[in-house]
Amino acid sequence: MSDVRFTSAGLLPQQNRHSEMAQKLLEVTGAVAVILSSQDGLLVGAHQGTEREDAEKMAALGTSLLAASSKAAVFYPATEGGASGVRQLNLEREDGSFVILAKVGPGVTVALFTGARTDLSSAAYEIAKFAQWFAPGVADRAEA
Repeated sequence: MSDVRFTSAGLLPQQNRHSEMAQKLLEVTGAVAVILSSQDGLLVGAHQGTEREDAEKMAALGTSLLAASSKAAVFYPATEGGASGVRQLNLEREDGSFVILAKVGPGVTVALFTGARTDLSSAAYEIAKFAQWFAPGVADRAEA
């Protein structure tokens, strides 16, 4: 497997920009990995050092899990007005680390893999701030 370097030749400029933003999110949260995917599960960016095959698998899997959680949320609406969409899904691993899946913009999903000592609320806040780059209106939830 080859090491993904999204600043290398052969990738679209948008993938380079997405990957640069993924690298910044990785650094500010202290996460282990950051993968960005399209709404149809295609890889659109990842932090440097990610292997392409792993990133592509996680892009597809993360998008599928977030979509499945959105479908599950409609069964028991939290409000009288009906079900609302899912913004974020947190998966806790046995070692105390998390995989955070979140919608960060129109058609863009992030999968952030934390370490066991990462503060979950701080990571969620940074993801909301990260969303400003994709869709400024989405980031309003970071102010709350």
